[in-house]
Amino acid sequence: MLFTLCKGFMQKFSFLIFFFFFLSCSMEEKSQLPPFKTVVSSIIGGQKVVSPEYHSVVAITYKGKVLCSGSLIDSQYILTAAHCILPVELPQQFKSMEEFILETKIYIGTGEEEGLFKGQYEIANIFTHPAYRNHYRGKNDLALIELKKPILFLKPLALLTSVSDLKAALQVGKQVEIIGFGHRKNVFGQLGDIEKKVGVKYKTQMPLVEVYANEIVLNKSGKGACQGDSGGPALVHIDNQAYLIGAASRVKGKCAGEESLTYYSLIPDSLCWVKSKTGVSIGDFEFICSQQISSQDDQSFLDACLMAQGKTRLTVEALFRNLNVTSCRQLDLIRKKVQQLNLSNEFLVDVKLLKFFSSLTKLDLSDNQIQDISALTKTHSFAELDITGNNISLAQISEIKANKLIGRKKQKHNHFKTHFFQACMNYENEPVSTQEVIDEVRLIQGKEDCLQLHIGLKSMTSLNLSGMGLENLNLIKEYHEFTLLYLDYNNLKDLSGLSQMSKLESLYISNNKLESLDGIETLEKLNYIDVSENQIVDFNSLYNVKNYLNITLYGNLDKSPKVCQQLPLIDCY
Repeated sequence: MLFTLCKGFMQKFSFLIFFFFFLSCSMEEKSQLPPFKTVVSSIIGGQKVVSPEYHSVVAITYKGKVLCSGSLIDSQYILTAAHCILPVELPQQFKSMEEFILETKIYIGTGEEEGLFKGQYEIANIFTHPAYRNHYRGKNDLALIELKKPILFLKPLALLTSVSDLKAALQVGKQVEIIGFGHRKNVFGQLGDIEKKVGVKYKTQMPLVEVYANEIVLNKSGKGACQGDSGGPALVHIDNQAYLIGAASRVKGKCAGEESLTYYSLIPDSLCWVKSKTGVSIGDFEFICSQQISSQDDQSFLDACLMAQGKTRLTVEALFRNLNVTSCRQLDLIRKKVQQLNLSNEFLVDVKLLKFFSSLTKLDLSDNQIQDISALTKTHSFAELDITGNNISLAQISEIKANKLIGRKKQKHNHFKTHFFQACMNYENEPVSTQEVIDEVRLIQGKEDCLQLHIGLKSMTSLNLSGMGLENLNLIKEYHEFTLLYLDYNNLKDLSGLSQMSKLESLYISNNKLESLDGIETLEKLNYIDVSENQIVDFNSLYNVKNYLNITLYGNLDKSPKVCQQLPLIDCY
């Protein structure tokens, strides 16, 4: 799984920021985002690993072929990249996460030349970093693989958990050792165009040339990582001991090229999350993590949030979305300051966690499936509370303290009103284009139930609806977590339906019937859009864009937009 990084902006290194990215590589650096080029190889310019010291660097295999690399950090846990186990760019290849777990195995050994070998250890569970969203930028591209049985005969790789040692290690010019597996042909059958030794564990050393907030950058002509090395370790040596500091992220430029840059995401600031999942010792970071807990009440909330499952987990995820946070620790830091909260239409059943939001005065819980609200009747007095469309008993309603209580007599649950949910329930009578969208979502999620599909869409970050004959985006306009959309080869005439997708970063909408880009200014995080082969008369809407934007626009009626020459934040191709 390789991708091309184009333009980006990163701040200098500081602690307490999440640190994970994915490995991607292109044959040449482009000034625009995808289409991507797959390049396959193992560590380039390195030596074969024969020392038992690195047996803890493992290969992640899918159906008997190398997929990625990883590091054993505990007898039962592998640390790797999230994109290795959540390949969002090729979701159609996977029937379900259950199928992926069943077909994926962990291999221990030095590898084989053709990269065709089966792993020996089965997977029990997979945990992706809760903040992982966008596979283009790779932020928080981190995952933990839990094995069914512990590997007791291997010594796990040591995490670098000393703050002073970490600062000393992250100095420009320091040598960093990288290790990984690679393969000539990827698991999806696409042939690469570099012939190197593949499927064999290799290592090499590269100098550190930059340290950023989220990653380190390595560079040495003729050396570097490439596909198959994703998730593999970056190590520093202190007193003859190897310490894990990074996971393979991506390559900017040609793999091992003279001017290429090899990016490894830094691990230390995700150690609190690693600790919560694995229980491993994290040294100095034990104190750093503990400082985020200020009282017994805080500890109770944090424990409840981190351990939430089932119905409670739905509440946690709804809070993440509505408060724009990505972890329980971030939620813990702001919960006492939250005064207004809209949790309407979130399929909520359990609202016990809301009792920890002590400053809430205005709360919308309409159109959920709540039956028990007693946790709030005992702790809160609201200025306004909306409970319309739930199943709360009159006895509990009588105990609610609210100056304005909406929905007292409207407790017959009216469920979800989104276009997608209604269309899904009416599937047989819907047009072919609508059925194709529903089928695509079912294929990605591996589910049939319309309610579960609706819930999944509320957190889905990428979707491919190319070539489905869509004339509007009504089916997806009520879902706002998308960072990547493919809408090529449809019949769309405008961008309406996207206005609420404030997190959208990459949009492919070529070969439609667009006449303008009106509304594009509302997509404040959009950094790439392909509108080629449309019917756009002018691009004046781009004058309203405040953020950097890379746009592909050939094949439109306005063949030489003036805005491209006048605005420094707009790059046109």
